[in-house]
Parts: sequence; structure tokens; C-alpha cells
Amino acid sequence: MSVDVLLVFGLSAGVVSVALWRGGKPEIAGATILALGWFADFLAALWGASGGFSDFSSTRFVIDLVEFVLLLGLALSANRVWPIFSAAAQLVAVAGSLAVWGSGGAGMQVAYWAVTQLPLFGQLAALTLGTLFHLRRQAVIGPYRAWRVAHPLHD
Repeated sequence: MSVDVLLVFGLSAGVVSVALWRGGKPEIAGATILALGWFADFLAALWGASGGFSDFSSTRFVIDLVEFVLLLGLALSANRVWPIFSAAAQLVAVAGSLAVWGSGGAGMQVAYWAVTQLPLFGQLAALTLGTLFHLRRQAVIGPYRAWRVAHPLHD
């Protein structure tokens, strides 16, 4: 495994761990969605279903689409702003895959990699800021609602 992959994995694992440990229920849900997306992508790579960035990968597209739908659901139900940015970043990955599919992927390897992999950094930034703002808000005003309306996971 290359050094850059290990650095990204370490950063991702650190952000997700802090969100799971110190975040509210929306931060925990968001961290879980991101971690499950990475796990699914890892399994797809192990099984050979995700063959790099030379052409369109339907497996990568489905994983990104499911992750987008879950993040959008979180954004619509959480009493937070950060999930909107995380869902928007994931939408970039979905749209990028569609662009590669529509163009046939000829000569788009770097662009395909960029639009499907770089949104992760926006999602990690959103989750980090969301967790930090949650901690600050909780310290200032105490416990507060995690969800916009009545929710099965309402605390």
C-alpha cells in the first residue's frame, strides 16, 4: 500500500473515530455512512469489481449513489448543516461517474479519479467541523435536539 493511501486512510479513520466517540447521533450516523462506503469500496476492489479509473465502474457508481442517498436522508433529517455539504460532495462523485459513463471515459482517467475520490476530503472537513460545532454547542447550551422532526432515533 502506498504512503498516500495510508495517509488518507489514517486521516479518515481519525476523523471517523472522533465523530463516533464525541459526536451526536447525526455525526455518528454520518461517520458510519462514510465508513460503510469505504468498506464497500474496499470489498469491491478485493473482488475485482472496481478496476481502477480507466473506464466507467458500475460498482463504484452504485456505491457512490447509495452513499449519496443515505447522506441526503441524513441532511434532510438532522438538526445540523454539515450533512448538506457532505451530501453535496457525494453528489459530485455521482455526477462525475455519470459524466465518464456518458463520454465513454476516453482520456478521462485523471478527471474520473478526481471527481470520485477528492470529495472525500470535503466530507471529512464537514464531519470534523460538524463534530467540533456540536461539542461547542453542547458545552454552551447543553443537550439539544439532534433531529429536525420526530425521528425513530430521536434522543
